[in-house]
Amino acid sequence: MTTEPTRNTSRVYVIDDEADYRHLVEQVFARFLPQYAVTLFPGGDALLQHLQTNSAQPNLILLDLLMPGMSSQQTLTRLKQESA
Repeated sequence: MTTEPTRNTSRVYVIDDEADYRHLVEQVFARFLPQYAVTLFPGGDALLQHLQTNSAQPNLILLDLLMPGMSSQQTLTRLKQESA
């Protein structure tokens, strides 16, 4: 689920390979923090692809530490390289 942001809405990106965890975080934000626009990603690759095609930048990234495929460390390294 992606909540449609308004001008003053803060964007939160959640990256986790576990669908159950993404669902839980989505429900917590929807219920208790509806002022945040939450976008969920199943891995670092999906996040990086999204950032390449989207001009909107997140205010906060919640990144799982242990993921298969692109690790969290690799994701952070790529984020730093691309923001430089």
